[in-house]
This record gives sequence, C-alpha cells and structure tokens, in this order.
Amino acid sequence: MKKFACRYALIQLLPYSETGEFANIGVLLICPQTGQWIYKLETQKYRRYTDFFKGLGHLVYREAVTTIEAELKRLQKINAEISGDQLVNIFNFTVHPREAIIRFSEPRGRLANNPEHELIDLFNHYVEFGFLRNESPEQKLVKRIQDLVKTFELKAPFKEDHIGDPNHVSVQLPLVQTINNEPVKGIKPLYLGQTKINEIYSHGEQWIGKLNRLKNKMGWDGKLLVTIDGISEKPEFRKVQNEIIIELSALARIENASAKDKVKDFCIH
Repeated sequence: MKKFACRYALIQLLPYSETGEFANIGVLLICPQTGQWIYKLETQKYRRYTDFFKGLGHLVYREAVTTIEAELKRLQKINAEISGDQLVNIFNFTVHPREAIIRFSEPRGRLANNPEHELIDLFNHYVEFGFLRNESPEQKLVKRIQDLVKTFELKAPFKEDHIGDPNHVSVQLPLVQTINNEPVKGIKPLYLGQTKINEIYSHGEQWIGKLNRLKNKMGWDGKLLVTIDGISEKPEFRKVQNEIIIELSALARIENASAKDKVKDFCIH
C-alpha cells in the first residue's frame, strides 16, 4: 500500500505567555503529494481548558478557536489549486512561531496510508488522550466514521441514539439521523478484523441479529448503512467475512469504511 509523506503541527492554546503553559487543541496536516490541507480542532469540549487555565472564560476560548478555524479554512480554499512546494511554503509560514493565544508546535513528519485517517489518529492521541483509553478497533472505527460524518455539515446531524423504545424493544446505533422526531437513517461501523474465525462469526452474527430485529421485527423502514473495516487478505478469513457481508446486504447498504464519497452520498441523499 502506498504511503504518503505528510507534515503536521499541533495547534496549541497558550492563554498566558507569562507561564509558558499550553494545551493541544487541534492538528493541522498537509500532504504535498495529494495537495491536502486538512485540520481538526476541538470546538466543543472547552471545559477542560477553562478548568485548567485559571481565569480563562469560555467565550475567550471559543472566540480564539473561531478565529483560527476561519483562517485555516481560508487557507484551505487558497491551497486547493497550488503545487506541493507552495503548499509546504504556506504551511511553514502558517506554523512559524508567533506571539498569540493560539500557536503551533514545531512541524513534524509522518508517513501515512491515508492522510485523513492519520489526522484523526493524531487528534485522538494529542488532543483526546486516546493513549489512555484501551479502545477496541471497532471503537476506533466508530470514532473515525463519526468524525467523517461531522465534516459533511448536515442540517440534520447524525448522533448516537436508540431506534425504537429503549424501555421495550430497540436497537442502539452510534449514528442516527432524526428528522421531525423520527429516525430516518442509521449507520453502523462494523469491524470484522478479529483474529479468530469464530470471533468474526460471533460479532457479525450479533449485528445481523440486531439489524434483522430492527428491519423485520420492529418494522423500521428507514435507511441503513453498514461501513465495513478489517477485511483480511487470508482466504479462510475473507470467506467468513464475505458470508457476513452477504447476509448484512439483505438488511442494509454495505460500503467499505474508507469509501468517504459513498458514505457522504448516503448521508446527503
């Protein structure tokens, strides 16, 4: 699999230059080979920053983040049609040391199969302290798809929710779109890369049962998408995974978890 040479810098909050204390609030990443200028910022969970920096009001934090986000978005549009060398020059200029409440770390290099996935992994590590959580591959996949769907800026967002009556019969999905108080679409990121064949069967059949109950027992007529990850190159594993996928395809639309455009198509149509 081809790897791309990326450059990234951490976006840091430094409200009081007198102390030199800072906190990571985001990541800016570029890939000269693909022309990508992408970033991710913590725009919602500001309490841990206001709790850490005594006297820092949440309005100050939100204004600072809004300002840097607007600048990064502006540069993203400018950089859409320039060469790789120009992209690197603008990146270096942007992350150059500055005296401001928002600054950037020293630039770092990274080889990545997928720059967008790498951005999310870096954000989870440096901003959300993912290394402190023992997340399963499926939990990481769910987070990745949730972060992807957020970038679509839908009028009706997808959120974790139950379809049905939580006190009676229901199925909980990590991504549910609700319109006029009715769930209309659901997404289930499904990881099938377990290390034993019986574990693949067990996990796949669990979700076949849940989605069958949702569609055929509960009669929910909304749209369902299952995004699959963890497909093996081993024939004996791939055979089992294909069996699971065929059964799921009778209940939902199936797409590879890396098929960003197809996930977007499902969300907006």
